[in-house]
Amino acid sequence: MFKTLITLIILTTNYAWAEGSSQLIIDVRTESEWNAGHLARAIHLPLDIFEQNIASLIEDKQQIVYLYCRSGNRSGKALQIMQGLGYVNAKNAGGVGDASQLLEIKIVN
Repeated sequence: MFKTLITLIILTTNYAWAEGSSQLIIDVRTESEWNAGHLARAIHLPLDIFEQNIASLIEDKQQIVYLYCRSGNRSGKALQIMQGLGYVNAKNAGGVGDASQLLEIKIVN
């Protein structure tokens, strides 16, 4: 699963940047929640492996990053982790529905 996750992160990150986006969107929910529906351009990095992997995923501490989960609680924890690591442009976008509205991105399966 870990190898699959890293492959997904690399492919999704390359897609987001290739599309000219200056922001990254990270879904910190579980795999089953992700599979039930996620934002179209989101990267899946579950909270339980977030702290160990975020620095290798995003090297630029100035990168704009939106985090979301089901209700905003786990994305709030991910935000605290990022802030503790020195990221200055990370934002908690709340739950998946809230993030969809805020960022104007559809939820897909």
